[in-house]
Amino acid sequence: MNPPDAPTQRRRTPRYAFVGGIAELTHTSGQRLMADTAQLSRFGCFVRTTTPLPARAAVSLRIIYDGDEFAADSEVVYGLPNKGMGIAFRSIPSGHEQVLENWLSQCL
Repeated sequence: MNPPDAPTQRRRTPRYAFVGGIAELTHTSGQRLMADTAQLSRFGCFVRTTTPLPARAAVSLRIIYDGDEFAADSEVVYGLPNKGMGIAFRSIPSGHEQVLENWLSQCL
């Protein structure tokens, strides 16, 4: 399920609806942005925000959901003004993969 107007591409894994998570993104410039999660996959996510960061922006991502926390060094793949942005996980710290896998298994 792609957000409206999202770039059409073939995904490596399915992206699942993942509503209720709070995403905190910190741009390399120090700018911080809070957003709501909308979709989640093994390799990335889509977050809702009216002010997406530019494509290729490097960000530190932290998602909090149901008492668990996931973190990853990430990159903005695309932004949709007034809708949100697609984010790709680039590096996931040890232990955070299990949090992601648990969330994905709940989405099935």
